[in-house]
Amino acid sequence: MLVLLFVLPPLITEAQRFSVSGKVTDELTHIPVAQVNVVDVRSSIGTITNDDGSYFLLLNKGTVEIQYGGISHHPVKVTFELRQDTLIDTSLLLSAEDRARRLKRDGLKNAPLSDVPLSSSSERP
Repeated sequence: MLVLLFVLPPLITEAQRFSVSGKVTDELTHIPVAQVNVVDVRSSIGTITNDDGSYFLLLNKGTVEIQYGGISHHPVKVTFELRQDTLIDTSLLLSAEDRARRLKRDGLKNAPLSDVPLSSSSERP
């Protein structure tokens, strides 16, 4: 009986954890974005995307609030109920300032900035 007290709680806790994984890409170019912060705001558990934009988190069952953000991209927040292993592919929009900087650097000074929003964050369902 005493053994069950030590073995059972970790098994119950482990059974309530699920993975959240996916790939982060640039919304305009569809190129994977490396070094993006991916954090569950509620638990403060996070990671960064690797060179191909992929990430993996192991989180407790329940409501999670994943925020994606990079130095050059507008942050995106996704809130949902985690009940199973979940795959979320997300695209981030390059900030207007960084897009203009890249266009200038690449010699495309007169290229239109398109419809790049000027807000600093966006939320997605």
